[in-house]
Amino acid sequence: MKESGQRANRPPGLNYFMAGRNQKYWQDIELMRDLAQKLLDGRREELKENPKLAEKKDLLNAMILGKDTKTGKMLSDDMIINNMITFLIAGHETTSGTLSFVFYELLKSPEVLKKAQEEVDRVCGQGKITIDMITKLPYINAILRETLRVDSPITANGLGINVAAGEDPHTIGGKYKVGPDDMIVAMYHKMHKDPAVYGEDAGEFKPERMEDEAFEKLPKNAWKPFGNGIRAW
Repeated sequence: MKESGQRANRPPGLNYFMAGRNQKYWQDIELMRDLAQKLLDGRREELKENPKLAEKKDLLNAMILGKDTKTGKMLSDDMIINNMITFLIAGHETTSGTLSFVFYELLKSPEVLKKAQEEVDRVCGQGKITIDMITKLPYINAILRETLRVDSPITANGLGINVAAGEDPHTIGGKYKVGPDDMIVAMYHKMHKDPAVYGEDAGEFKPERMEDEAFEKLPKNAWKPFGNGIRAW
């Protein structure tokens, strides 16, 4: 992971001359893929020996047994392995970081914490929390959105011209020319605290600004909690 980040930030062509790092980089990738393949093969054998194991609700079973509802196609081994490796990073770090900041912000804001507790007590009571309760916790949802705004786990994202999609070079704001070899870095911590969008108190933690009605009125692309793209949130 560390080397992947460093490779992306090195000047073009420099990686070709780093023989030792390149060798270890590809060896590490091979190790991850071999381990993922062994886990996949092992689960397939278990499913053959014990068909009842198919009832187990976990990600590996979902990827092995799941079918596209429209085409009926299933994931290939390569796609499953790619996802297994991605799960090492995607999801766990951003989720744990977000939850840590949620509790941090709540402890700094006793009134918000009290309001959140009251909502949970009202909806969930003393019983078991069920999936249908999730949509009945709008203030908790607003707290999560506001935390992702103030303490976004993704700090920046590189943007550029998508040549493969046929995008042409263009000028931003009539001033900045962006060509196929140019990259713009969007700093989300700055963007998420823009007073023009969130008001003069943009630096403060206020979940009310992220409740459904106010949230729906936000300008397009003003909130990028997990980066850019159609799957960012």
